[in-house]
Amino acid sequence: MGVTVNCICPLGIPEINPVFKSLSSNCNLYSIGEPAYTTAMEFEDGKILLAQVEGLDRVDWDSIKDTLGLEKLKNFFEESELIGLVNWSCMINFNNILEGLLREVLWKSKISKEQIVFFDFADFSKRERGEVCKATELIGDFNNYYKVVLGLNENEAILMFKSLFNETTSEDLLITGRKIFDHLNIDTLVIHTLRSSIAWDRNSVVQIPSLYVKQPKLSTGGGDNFNAGLCFGLLLHLDLESSLFIANATSGYYVRNAQSPTIETLIETLKNWDELMEENNG
Repeated sequence: MGVTVNCICPLGIPEINPVFKSLSSNCNLYSIGEPAYTTAMEFEDGKILLAQVEGLDRVDWDSIKDTLGLEKLKNFFEESELIGLVNWSCMINFNNILEGLLREVLWKSKISKEQIVFFDFADFSKRERGEVCKATELIGDFNNYYKVVLGLNENEAILMFKSLFNETTSEDLLITGRKIFDHLNIDTLVIHTLRSSIAWDRNSVVQIPSLYVKQPKLSTGGGDNFNAGLCFGLLLHLDLESSLFIANATSGYYVRNAQSPTIETLIETLKNWDELMEENNG
């Protein structure tokens, strides 16, 4: 979509794995370790993901700081309009990384609610309840400096509710999301499902239908594309409802075509929204 991105993640050491070098020229790559691998098996009624993430266990705050340097990290946080801290579930030291950022990068930062920090936990069903609750506390600390947005899919929302309240959630996602949002110290909560997406902030709650695709060409990565579209909408300073439309159009295009949209194909998808909705519901 043309946004300049500084991508900091395990991409290969000492050389970046060739698979990542095909990324857009506006994406600057900074490797902090060896990448994880996932074998994704997709079926008509769902998918199974077999993840090999052992290499990520060696990534922590000290290794990131030693690899990139504290000044570079500070510059990224000071100069970026949006910061994405994602895939918490796969990195056992993620809370350690968040603590390091708060302690050594942000503690002297000016409050800037114009800057956005987007968090995505990914599927954290294997993580301990205490770790999840600690992460939500740390996310709340980021809210002292930035506008904090948390994104969850339906299953993650159920897991989050159970972690926070130690009880089973209501079947009504509007009630579940409201309780999670009220409990956390964040500015915006977004929950997306196959059929709809909902967002809460301090002033409103909005819900729109998803561009559901009955027979996707590729579903693995659909949630990531949703998050990318959401962040793109937020960067454009659109309201919550408009950002949700961008998010759903991005994800819907991806699962239908097995590739992420360009600006042109995103606009075309939004123009054809009603037609696509009728096609999906037919």
